[in-house]
Amino acid sequence: MVVGAIDASLTSRGLVRNRDNIEIAFDRTKSHSPFLQNNESSHMSFHCSFSVISGQAPNAPSFCILNGRASREQKNWLDTLEDISQFNKEQYLVEHAAPEKNIVIRAGAGTGKTHTMISRIGFICYTQNVPLQKMADRIVMITFTNEAADQMEEKLKTYFRNCYLITSKSDYLQMISRIDHMQISTIHSYAKNLIAQLGASFGYGIDLGITSSEFYRRKKTSDLLDAYIHQKELEYGKSYTDRLGMPIYAIREGILDFISKLHNKSVNIGAIESQDFGFLLDGDTHIELHELFASVIPAVEREYFKELLENNKIHLSAMMSILNRFINDPDSESRIVELKKDKCAQQFMFVDEFQDTDDSQIESLLKIAQILDYRLFLVGDIKQCIYRFRGAKEKAFDQLKIDENPEKWLEFSLQRNYRTDKYLLDIFDLSFASWGARDDELLSYEVGKDKLIGTRDFNGKYLANKSRFFRRLPIANEELRIPILVEEIRRLQKRIQYEENQGVKLSSKEKSIAILVRENWQADMVRTECARLGISVHTNTGGDLYMSQPALDMLTLVNALVHFDEADYLYNLVTSNFFNLDIPKSNLYEIRMKIRTGGWRAKTDENEQVNYLINFMNLMLANTVDKNNKWEYIVASLRTQPILQAIRKVYGTLEPWKHFSDDPWKQHYYQLNVDLLFEQVINACNVDRLTINTLQEHLYNSMVSQVSIDSRIPATDETDVAIQCITVHKSKGLEYGHVIMPFCSASINYIKKSQLHISTTKYKDRYRIGYSMSVGDFGESVQNHFYDEIIEKSEKAREEARILYVAMTRSIRSFSWVEMEGKQNLSWQNLIETEV
Repeated sequence: MVVGAIDASLTSRGLVRNRDNIEIAFDRTKSHSPFLQNNESSHMSFHCSFSVISGQAPNAPSFCILNGRASREQKNWLDTLEDISQFNKEQYLVEHAAPEKNIVIRAGAGTGKTHTMISRIGFICYTQNVPLQKMADRIVMITFTNEAADQMEEKLKTYFRNCYLITSKSDYLQMISRIDHMQISTIHSYAKNLIAQLGASFGYGIDLGITSSEFYRRKKTSDLLDAYIHQKELEYGKSYTDRLGMPIYAIREGILDFISKLHNKSVNIGAIESQDFGFLLDGDTHIELHELFASVIPAVEREYFKELLENNKIHLSAMMSILNRFINDPDSESRIVELKKDKCAQQFMFVDEFQDTDDSQIESLLKIAQILDYRLFLVGDIKQCIYRFRGAKEKAFDQLKIDENPEKWLEFSLQRNYRTDKYLLDIFDLSFASWGARDDELLSYEVGKDKLIGTRDFNGKYLANKSRFFRRLPIANEELRIPILVEEIRRLQKRIQYEENQGVKLSSKEKSIAILVRENWQADMVRTECARLGISVHTNTGGDLYMSQPALDMLTLVNALVHFDEADYLYNLVTSNFFNLDIPKSNLYEIRMKIRTGGWRAKTDENEQVNYLINFMNLMLANTVDKNNKWEYIVASLRTQPILQAIRKVYGTLEPWKHFSDDPWKQHYYQLNVDLLFEQVINACNVDRLTINTLQEHLYNSMVSQVSIDSRIPATDETDVAIQCITVHKSKGLEYGHVIMPFCSASINYIKKSQLHISTTKYKDRYRIGYSMSVGDFGESVQNHFYDEIIEKSEKAREEARILYVAMTRSIRSFSWVEMEGKQNLSWQNLIETEV
């Protein structure tokens, strides 16, 4: 009755509810979603929750709690309501906690942390007693990825849009317009913003540029390495290079790898010294190589830093270490204080995925919060800490030192899961609890406290046969791995089809099938082998933007615009996705031969090849929307328009995605990544001074240096059954109807000797750089005394358990895994409890 009355009221105002949102429906043909069944005892929509309590329900009094100010008796009743209904007391208390407190939330997988953060922001805006549009300047939100920042921004807009539709208060519309100006960004973007404002005293200008290219660092490494070796050869003779035990090119790659891994841990490499590398283990004879690393690595970073500073640029990888240096400078505090616009106003900082921040990032955020008097709202889950290679540690929350200042903090734990089937969660709990109970405590997991409490029932009807939703797929040998995976995919497709035929309404997420793997090569293998067996699988193996077809096509276009009168470049363009013309290259050779057989010709006469190609291009341009367009006009536009605007026009005219594929999904993929390429150029280059030549240089260097940027993947249509294969790291924060893990038999505590492994610890404010690597044809090991292999193996096994936790909790309806029979090693397949 209550929901019916609310629906009727919304309908009378031309509104409908759509799950958590309100939508306009003036024609009144839209129906409210989800449809309320007669036998339902609870209902949730647009931040409202209703429950009907029957049976042995206590005789609860009627009471109202305004803005979270509840009496002791009312809080007791909230406990009772949580036990007998869908009411989530912990979430309610988080959202309505006192604004003057710092808050830390340990939020398990699928427990609605984003919903809670949005609601918390809404509550703060409502209770601060200032115009809403001013609140946008007082809230900072730090996320782990750009996608998460974009999602948070959109959800905030939707939240305030809902508020406006329900209340008709114009303040909410003004707040929506201010959200674009709110600081919602990754920690690196936030760092750039601070450095740009603080950096003048450190030598940076206002128009600070960010680069992610490794081309110039690589060049600087080569120059300094050559100079170092040349000096050593003068001192010790030509035999010096033989004693290094590695080819020079391998040493250069090792230095770059070393620098990259140190930056991942936010280490200020320019500040480290040779002694911070310690000394080699007893008996290790590679002293010359160790000394080379200890000397050249800091030197490269110092020299590269100076070069970037002269050009008013910062490398993306060094962002956090530079910010940390600025913040810890004694003279910086007064400048940071000046960044606060309203000195008397309370400010708030929200940090998502707190467990993924490293020590340096946490130190910087806490220092900023202290100086600018931010109230912190930190959300994370140690069980989902899977970025150890980026410096994240299980002890992130310990750095807050809550025990030392308990009066300043409120701690909460969210356990109610709104994603995964509750029966599947009960099975998962058996695995998670067993990992936590081991002597080596593979997972930080307390029975009861960390158990995810399910709220959704998808598999209650299958309890007689749990293998319908929790399925072990045994194989006897490696050749059977992909065939059994394909068989499982087809079984799940039949289940989805059956449920839809029975009238079950499934969202695109609930219908999706995710194949989760550990390594990129596994994803590529799944895609290739499944295609051979008739199953189309989408993959995004990460860091692939500059290897993608959109990037290759963009460089082809830019090369042709730079060399607009050279046949080879124009031929590459006309045969690319821009023109897609099938012109045999032999035609150009025939033209060249005709020119040469006619006797001596001036060089200008060889433009015949160019004119031949331009003629074809102009014919095609004449058939586009802009019928007066010609190649000559496009080239000329580079002198009269901003470069990116001119190139954007080429894309709009020729629409290369239509030649790339007939598949709408692939066309959308192409368009998304063209947009991403433009974003990368804008972020990396000074757009006001951008020329076609500097754009060419940027694209070329990004490809040669293999800059790692993830391409974008289109969302799937509601009617599609999407099959996607990605790494577990890429799946974090996402959810899928059905999860399959085909590779679970590898040892989780094995450290590959062929790779460089880095560890960092701090002692008396100095870093201790530990490392282990193999050199030479026989894989000899080089290891210094700061690196402890036993500890590294233990930490790796613990991280792999957390990665498996993340993988399993991505599932909504079912979970399956392939298990190689006879494997007794410490592996994922042997961690998954099967006795259910």
